Amino acid sequence: MRKFLLLLSHIAAVALGFGLGIYALPILIAPSPPTPSDIGAQASKGQATVSVGPGSIGLAGQLSPGPDYKLYLSPEFVETEADFNRLKPRMVRVADIKTFRSHA
Repeated sequence: MRKFLLLLSHIAAVALGFGLGIYALPILIAPSPPTPSDIGAQASKGQATVSVGPGSIGLAGQLSPGPDYKLYLSPEFVETEADFNRLKPRMVRVADIKTFRSHA
């Protein structure tokens, strides 16, 4: 019985570590945030400023860290998940999000 409980506790510890690793990995391997000169935009009132140029899109602000963020261009303003799901067939997926903050 003792060996079974020991095995069960080790399995639980490995499962917890794996789950935490999946959450923490995108934060730990995120590249350095872009500098203000890379972004080419200044922060204004509000949480973030997005600048769109001929060859790049930049964010001056911060996102909540998480895995698998994607950047989409939408033909309409998207406020809710229902709006996103309705408009997704008409959106253009631009890129994966690799960083979660920029220098202000």
